[in-house]
Amino acid sequence: MGLSRPNFGPMRPPAEEDLRVIAWQLGRSPRGVLAVKPCPYGFPQVILNTPLLRLASPASLSGSPVRDLKIHDLSSPTGASGSQGPSSFSGPLPPPPEGERVRVRGKETLEPMPTIFWLTCPFLVEEVSKLESAGGVKRYERLLETDAGLFEEYLAAHRAYREMRLSLLSPEELEYAKGKGLRSILDSGVAGLMNPKRVKCLHAQLAHFLATDQNPVGRLVAQELSALACPDQRCALFITGA
Repeated sequence: MGLSRPNFGPMRPPAEEDLRVIAWQLGRSPRGVLAVKPCPYGFPQVILNTPLLRLASPASLSGSPVRDLKIHDLSSPTGASGSQGPSSFSGPLPPPPEGERVRVRGKETLEPMPTIFWLTCPFLVEEVSKLESAGGVKRYERLLETDAGLFEEYLAAHRAYREMRLSLLSPEELEYAKGKGLRSILDSGVAGLMNPKRVKCLHAQLAHFLATDQNPVGRLVAQELSALACPDQRCALFITGA
């Protein structure tokens, strides 16, 4: 209890082995992964996803260049802070797989993905699920109602999350989102929440905190957990086939 957040190192572009581990963690092939936040053992713990995914694969669409996300503090998506925090990209992100970031033309549609930070670590997913099953979501919502300082910090986390999501969109994608009125992409906060008083998902709150150090609910969730990494390197067992 009461753990301080350790330095898990910077987010990094996903390697092929990262994607294999993520597929095992999620139980399906990952889509639109832009960056990986590793656990102390080096395996994916949190992933950063593209906000829009292509639904169709017509020949009329061509690849759209991804914004060059050079080193910057994730807590300041616009780069305004000028600081280099522990949760920062180590260089430009590589283009994601073909067909996932596209120029929008004709009648084609893109799938909105408002939750850009996902918790993938199986150990943390299980531990946070226990908190949720014990009423953790409602408990934190009540805390936000009674702690004005915490609520103001939570509002700032919502704003930063929204700004980060918008910064990941190409000009064409932003135009598409505005044209379609995709409020979940344009206006929502953490985990696609439109009501800033709600918590919705402790997994999403913790993922945002681990990736950016910003989210106060995620910080409190981390402090509730007995550990932020599994004792048995579970993902290593997948790699070795043990």
